[in-house]
Amino acid sequence: MNQKMFFKQNIITFALYFFITLVVIKLMHEPTQATLVWPGVGIGIVAALVWGYRIIPGLYLAQLGIGYFLYYSTNETYTLLNFIASNAFSVAGLLRCFFGAFLIRYFVGYPNSLISSKPILKFFLIVAPLASLASAAVYILVKSLLGFTETTSYSNNIFDWWIGDLLGFIIFAPFTMIFICQPKSIWRPRYLTVGLPIILIFTAVILLYNKTQINNSQKVLDDLNLKNEVIVANLNQNSIWVNNFLKNIFLYYLPTDDTNTQLNSFLNSLSDSDDNINAIIWNMGSENNYIKVSKDYSLHKFAKLKEFNFNNLISQDELNKQLFYPTIYIDRLEEFVNVFEFNQHKHKLKIIVVRNFSQLDKLLSKLGLNHAKISLNLTQSNKPNKEVVLYSSSQSLPENIMTINSKLNFYDKNWTLSLSPSAQYFHENRSKYSYVIAKIGLLVVGLIGIMLLIITGKTALTDIQVKERTLELDTQSTDLRNKKKQYRKLIEQHPVILWRLNIDNNKMSYISKKVEKLYGYSLSRWLNEGNFWLNLIHPEDVKAVKSKINQSLRDSSTTFELEYRLVTADGSIAWIKDTININKVADLATGSRMQLLGLMIDVSETHKAKQEQNISESKYRILFKHAVDPLMILDLDNSTIIDPNDKAISLFGLNNISGHVTLVDFSPIKQPDGSNSQKRLRKIFRKLDQNKYINFEWVMLNKKHHEIICNIDLVKLPTQNNNIVLVNIHDITEIKLHAKKINQLAYYDNLTKLPNREYFYSKFKYFHNLAVEKQMFGTIIYLDLDRFKILNDSLGHRAGDELLKMVAQRISHITKVSDFCARLGGDEFIILAKKLKSSIGLALESSFVKSELILEALNRPYQLEDYEHLITPSIGISVFPTDNASIDQIIHQADIAMYASKEKGKNTITIYHETMVKMVGERLILEKAIRQAFDQDEFELYYQPQININNEAHSVEALLRWRRSLEFRITTEELIDTIEQIGLTHELGHWVFDQTCTQLEQWAKQNCAVKSIAINVSAKQFHQKLFTDQVISVIQSYNLKPSQIIIELTEAVLIEDIASIITKLTTLKAYGVRISLDDFGTGYSSLAYLKQLPIDQLKIDKMFIHDIASDKSSQHIVQTIIDLARSMNVEFIAEGVEIEEQFNILKQLGCEHFQGFYFSKPVPAHEINCTKNKQELI
Repeated sequence: MNQKMFFKQNIITFALYFFITLVVIKLMHEPTQATLVWPGVGIGIVAALVWGYRIIPGLYLAQLGIGYFLYYSTNETYTLLNFIASNAFSVAGLLRCFFGAFLIRYFVGYPNSLISSKPILKFFLIVAPLASLASAAVYILVKSLLGFTETTSYSNNIFDWWIGDLLGFIIFAPFTMIFICQPKSIWRPRYLTVGLPIILIFTAVILLYNKTQINNSQKVLDDLNLKNEVIVANLNQNSIWVNNFLKNIFLYYLPTDDTNTQLNSFLNSLSDSDDNINAIIWNMGSENNYIKVSKDYSLHKFAKLKEFNFNNLISQDELNKQLFYPTIYIDRLEEFVNVFEFNQHKHKLKIIVVRNFSQLDKLLSKLGLNHAKISLNLTQSNKPNKEVVLYSSSQSLPENIMTINSKLNFYDKNWTLSLSPSAQYFHENRSKYSYVIAKIGLLVVGLIGIMLLIITGKTALTDIQVKERTLELDTQSTDLRNKKKQYRKLIEQHPVILWRLNIDNNKMSYISKKVEKLYGYSLSRWLNEGNFWLNLIHPEDVKAVKSKINQSLRDSSTTFELEYRLVTADGSIAWIKDTININKVADLATGSRMQLLGLMIDVSETHKAKQEQNISESKYRILFKHAVDPLMILDLDNSTIIDPNDKAISLFGLNNISGHVTLVDFSPIKQPDGSNSQKRLRKIFRKLDQNKYINFEWVMLNKKHHEIICNIDLVKLPTQNNNIVLVNIHDITEIKLHAKKINQLAYYDNLTKLPNREYFYSKFKYFHNLAVEKQMFGTIIYLDLDRFKILNDSLGHRAGDELLKMVAQRISHITKVSDFCARLGGDEFIILAKKLKSSIGLALESSFVKSELILEALNRPYQLEDYEHLITPSIGISVFPTDNASIDQIIHQADIAMYASKEKGKNTITIYHETMVKMVGERLILEKAIRQAFDQDEFELYYQPQININNEAHSVEALLRWRRSLEFRITTEELIDTIEQIGLTHELGHWVFDQTCTQLEQWAKQNCAVKSIAINVSAKQFHQKLFTDQVISVIQSYNLKPSQIIIELTEAVLIEDIASIITKLTTLKAYGVRISLDDFGTGYSSLAYLKQLPIDQLKIDKMFIHDIASDKSSQHIVQTIIDLARSMNVEFIAEGVEIEEQFNILKQLGCEHFQGFYFSKPVPAHEINCTKNKQELI
C-alpha cells in the first residue's frame, strides 16, 4: 500500500468518526447526554473491518479529540489525570473497534455486502450486542483502574453504556458501510434508500428528545427556586443569632469592613487583634481542623486543647434548635483551666469556638440538594472582588454553571446566598421517561435501518439473480444457436442419409438426394426399384440385416441399429451404420401400414481407423513383448503390475510371482537418500496425476536380489480411466559405476584416494564465499613431508607411494568428516576446516590443535617392507577470508608458512604472518638467480683428484660450483636440491657432461696424467628416458674414449625398477662408459642386485673413514667392503680421507685408491698441473 492511500484512509476515518460524533453531541441538549447514543462504535468497527490496522492513527486521534471536546464543553479543567484518562479511553476504543471487526469476520464473514437476511441478522443480533457489551465493559474497567471519577453526568452504569454503544453500532455501522465498503454497485444505491432515512429519523428523534429535556430542565429549575426560598427563609428565621455572631466578630475582631477577604485570613487576624485570645477553633462538625494559638502557648498545651471535645459542652437539644451554632466560650470553660494548663495570672482564658453551619448541610440533604453547591458570602459594594465566605458546601462544580443568587441582610450588611445545581442534580431530578422513550426511539431507528438493509439487500440480490439468470439464458440461447449451426454443419459435412421404406413393397418412398453423390446410384432407382436397398447390401450381410428387421417387427421394437456393408456403383465397399425406427402409418385403403424410417451414416473411415488401430496394437504388442528394455503396464489405482514384457520377466523373475505385484516388491526398503521406497513411490504416483510423463532414478532388486540402479520413465497411456501407465526401466548400473569411476579419476587422487587439487579448489571456493557471506572465519592447513625425496630416491617410487598412502590414511583418520583433506601433488597435502568460526582466534586455535594431532600421527614409524622408517611433516596454517585475498593467495600464504616451518628445522607448525612474505621473496630471488646463473654462465666445475697408492692422480671427480653461492649463503647440497626443484636438472646435467668432455680433451692435448673424470648423476637425471642417448651423444661429439667417463651413482638410484636400471647401465657399459657406485654402505643395496649390476667401482663412504682411526667397527666394515669388491673383481676407492693416520690405516687394510682433503680439496681446472705426484698436483 502506498503512502498516499495510507493518508487518505486515515483522513477519511478521522473525519467520519470525529465530525459525525461531534454533530451528534452538538444535537444533544447537553453534551453530557452523549451516552444516549455513541456513533463512534459503529464508525470505528466498520473502519477497522474495511481498512485494518493501518487506520489506527486516524481512529486514535479522533477518539482523543472527542474526549478533549467533552472536557472543554463541560468547563472542566483539563488535568494530567484527565489527559491519562483520555489516552486510556482512546486505547480502549481501539480495542473495541478491532474486537468488533474480528467478531464480524468470525460470525458474518468479510467481504460481505449484507444483501441476504442471514448475515444481516447475524450482524445486528450477534455482533452488535457482543461488540457493544465488550466496549462498555472495557470502558468501565479502565475508569475503575484509573480511579477516575467524572464531575459530569456520565453514567457509571454499564447497562447505560452498553445500550448507548449498541444503538451507536446499529445506527451508524450500516451508515458508515454505505460510504467505505465495496462493491460500490451494491452500496451506492443505499445512499438514498438506507442512509438518508436513517439520518432523518435519527435527527428527528434527537430533536424531540431535546425538546422534552428542555421542558424537564425548566421544571427542575422551578423546583430548585422553591428550595432556595426555603433556605432563605430558614436563614431569616435565625437572623438574630447571625446578627449577634457577626456583630461580635466585626465589633471585636474586624476594625474595618474590608480588611480581610477569606475566612482563613479573617481567623488569622483574630489572634493578632486581641492579646487576650489564647486560641481560635473553627470546628468542622466533629474535628478541630483549624486552630490558632497564642505565641506563648506551648506545643504540649496545644495538644491538650486540640484533643478537647467542645461538642460535649453543647447539648443535642441546643443543636436541634438552631441550624448554625457559633459560640464564644468564656465562663463555661473556667472549670477546664487545669486541663489546658493555663496560667491565669498572666492571661485571661478566652477560647473562641466558631462552629460551622452543619445544620445547614442537613437542611440541604433534606431538600434533596446533595448535588448542589451553596455558599453565603459577604458582598461589598465598593470592592466587589473581595468577600468573606461565611459558609461553603463541599460540592465542587465546574465554572459557568447555573447559579441562583438570593440577597440577605445581616448586621446591616449585604450577603449573597448562591445555590448552584450540578449536572448530576439535573440528571437525578429530571423525568426518566423522556430518556427511556429516546432510547426506544433510537432503537426503532436502528430497526428501521436493519429493515431497510434487508429490503435493499433483497432488491440487490434479486437484481443480481435476474442479471445472472438473464446472462445464463443469453448464454444458453447462444449455445443453442451454436449447437444448431454445428448440427447443420455436421449434417452437411458428414455422409448422413435420411430414408423411408414401405415394408409391404420394399420400396423407398423417400431418400436424401446426397445418396447419388455418395454411392453413384441415381435417385430414381432408389425410389422406383423394389428391394433396391436390400440388393445393394453385401451378400455376407444381407441375411443378418433381414433377420434383425424381422425380429424387431415381431418384438414390436420401435428402434434398432444395423451395421452392414454396401456395394457402391463403382464396386467399392462402404460401411454403413443405420439407425432405424419402425413407424405405423394410417392408410385409407388398408387402414394402416408399416414403414421403416432410417438414418444412414457412412462409417467407412471409422472402420478403416479401427483396422489401423488393431494393426497398431498388434505392432505395439510385438514391440512391447520384444523390447530391449524391461517394460511394464501399471495400474495406478492399486499400483499393481498388469503386464510385464519378456525382458522385465527375465530381469525381475516375474514368472515366479503370483497375485498383486507392485514396484515396491522389487525395491529395497530405503533408497540411497534414506527415503522410504513405498512412501516415495506414492508421492511420485500422485505427481503423475498432474503430469503425463515423469522420469526418475530408482534403486531396484533383480531376481538375484542384487541392487541395480535404474532410470525409470512413467508415461500415462490414453485409456478411458486414465490410470494406466507404461513403465520403461533402463538399467544404468554400469553407466553409474563408470561415471563414478570417471568422477573418481577427475576429482580424486588415484594413489591416496583423497580429493585432488581440482576438487579442493572448487570446495575451497564454496567455503570461502560462505565465510564472506556469514562474516565468519576458517583455516587451511598446508602440509609437506620432510626429506621425502631422499627416502623416495633411496627406497624407490614404490616405497614412496606406500608411504604416501599411509600418510593419507593417518591424516584422514584425524580430520574425518569435520574437514576436507586433499593431496595437491607429490608429498604435499592440504586440509580445509569446514566448520567456520566466529573469530580468527577461534579458527586458528582449532586448526593449531588439529595440526598438532596430525604432527603426532605422522611422527609415528612407518613399516616399509622389512624396515621401519621415520618421516616428519612441516605444516603451515593460513586463515580466510582476509584483506580481499583470493583463494590462490590464501593457499600461497599457507605454503609460505609451511616453508617457514622447514626453515625452523622442519617437523613443526607455523601460522602465516605477513612478515613471511620476505622469506618467500628471498627464496624466489634465489631461484631466479640460479636460472639466470645458467644463462649467464655463472656455474663452473671444480675437480678433486683421486690418488693411487703411489700418490699418482689418473682420475678426478667433477664437482659443481656457483660463483655467487657465498652471496646467497647456500651450500652445494642446497644448490643441487634447488636446481632439481626448479627443473634445471636436465639442462645442467647436459652442460656438466659437455664441460667435462671439453676439459678431458684439453688435458689430453696438454699430455696431462688425468685420463678420466667421474661425474655425479642424480636419481632424477638418471631416470630420464633419454639419459643414455644423451651421454653417448655428448661423448661421440668429442675425441674421447668412453672409458674416460665415469658415472657415479648413489645406491638410491638402484632401488626402483631394477630391470630398467640394469638395461641402461648395460647399454652404457657396452658403449665403454665406466660405472661407479657412490656412498657405498649407506644405502640399502641388495647383494643379489650388486651381482647383476655392471659396475666398475665402489666408493667407500666417508662416514666409515671419519672415525676409522678410533673405531674398530669402522675398520671391520671397510675391510668387509674391500673384500667384497675384490671378490666381485671391482675397483674400490675410499673417499673423505682427511688426515695421514686415516691414509695409513687404509693402506694397511689393502685400499689402493683414495680421495679427500688430505690430498687435495676441489679446485678449478687451471689449478690442476697434471703432474703425477702429490706435491705437484695443486
